[in-house]
Amino acid sequence: MAGSMMELPFSHAGFLEVFAAFNSRFLPLLIFLWAVTAFVFLRLHSGGSQLSRWVVLLLVVHWGWAGVAYHWLYFAQINPAAPLFGALFLLQAGLLAWYGLFKRQLVFVPAAHGWSAIGWLFILSGLAYPFITPVAGMEYPLLPVFGIPCPTTLITIGALLMVPREQVRPVAVIPIIWAVIGGSAVFLFRVWPDLMLFAAAILLAVYSLDVRRFARSIRSLGK
Repeated sequence: MAGSMMELPFSHAGFLEVFAAFNSRFLPLLIFLWAVTAFVFLRLHSGGSQLSRWVVLLLVVHWGWAGVAYHWLYFAQINPAAPLFGALFLLQAGLLAWYGLFKRQLVFVPAAHGWSAIGWLFILSGLAYPFITPVAGMEYPLLPVFGIPCPTTLITIGALLMVPREQVRPVAVIPIIWAVIGGSAVFLFRVWPDLMLFAAAILLAVYSLDVRRFARSIRSLGK
């Protein structure tokens, strides 16, 4: 772990100071984004799949905001890779908009069982993120709150687990990639809530690839 820390272009303190600056400037907006996010998913839970376009629009805002406001405006000050990360987030926002708003292929089915139930756990984890980080030993403002990549990814993966498998594949790759990248903060900076990202990445990969069907196909070839 020490070797990995030495290879980073920024320190632990610098990483946390980015959050402090981000929170100090945007906290009212972050609280508003959290409230809107909670409201939309509460309505999805009670209102069903007819709210799919609103969920997609919300996710587009999350990915666009995290890409520009966090990666480009703040994280880029200490990390040369941040502009690339920001572009990746804007690409995901574009994919969600294309498949969800224009082609209308992302339909969320919020059933309280199976994959959807797992999805709700990740959505709740993302909404609980600003309350978990202080409990995990971090102190405001030097901690991740909301409107940043990791809770955005948790909420997105949770929502995508409610989308039929064939529809979710085009928009699943980038959340899986970022879940792995963002999850590294657990080992590098002791951001323990990001442990959920690894589980989210694995489960979305299993879901979108339909691993059990793939395994059955492989077995059938050997017969």
